[in-house]
Amino acid sequence: MTILINYLISFLSTAFVTFLLIKKPISISIPSDRGLHYERMPSSGGIAILFGLLIFYGQFSDNILFALLFSAIIGFLDDKYSLSKIIRFLSQFFIASFIISTHFEYSLITIFWIIFIMYFINIYNFMDGIDSLASSQSIYFISSIALLYSFFPATVIPIIAFLLFNITPAKIFLGNSGSYLLGTLLASYLFNMGYDFLYINEIIIYLILLTIFLADSTYTLIRRFIYKHIEQKETFIKSIQYVTDAHSTHNYQILAKKFKSHSTVVLLLMTYNIFWCLPLAYLVFDGNNDIFTSLIFLLLSYIPYIIWCYKNDAGLPKEL
Repeated sequence: MTILINYLISFLSTAFVTFLLIKKPISISIPSDRGLHYERMPSSGGIAILFGLLIFYGQFSDNILFALLFSAIIGFLDDKYSLSKIIRFLSQFFIASFIISTHFEYSLITIFWIIFIMYFINIYNFMDGIDSLASSQSIYFISSIALLYSFFPATVIPIIAFLLFNITPAKIFLGNSGSYLLGTLLASYLFNMGYDFLYINEIIIYLILLTIFLADSTYTLIRRFIYKHIEQKETFIKSIQYVTDAHSTHNYQILAKKFKSHSTVVLLLMTYNIFWCLPLAYLVFDGNNDIFTSLIFLLLSYIPYIIWCYKNDAGLPKEL
């Protein structure tokens, strides 16, 4: 009974704080080249999700809990004051350091995880460009892991509560507070499973479940760099700067423009997740496969989406 009460409190507290943030915004999202919204909108919905997650603080280690708190706060400050890239970079470095702190050692593995977690938090932010996509992806990811490993995904409860206000037409955005928070949460799942690379199949399962976000963002970033550095013959530094500039050329953004509907795109992507990626993840989970076979399933998950990105000219300037 106590557990059910905690679930209810988490849901209601997130819904209540979200309602307050809509009525009395603490930050406002202003339309930009990166987004596909054309009106000012209440933002920093991640603060509401944080309230709901704190109900389950006992499920998080101290370092993960601190990482979640810090990510939401620094994300809110970014929503409110548009922090410089250097401050954001350093903040993400500290978030990654908090996550790995219990397994910290001076090694290449540590460097890899810090870089990967920082990258993942950034791409989660990049992929939060249409209504409900980032929230839906996190619900799908956590629920899929719970289904495979047979536990109740309590941490999705506050995300579901927020999603009710974020479905098109959205009344509030996640903001950087939300995308940083969810990116940190999902990165912590991945790190805790695979920090020492002893459970490679489990890492592959997680990577398959993250196909859409990893494939879309990575393909787009690489394509933008190739366009600027090789095709436009710009310097390496200018090409890197171009990659980090605001844009709306991710595959999911192109699809949103094509269908003129955020909900349609989210439905398409979640269909790909549920009916393609999740069965492939299950085959890795249930098959006692060798690494080679598991990697084939990983490629089967990513290749169709990468082809989709290629067909839609993801990463290329709109004028092309």
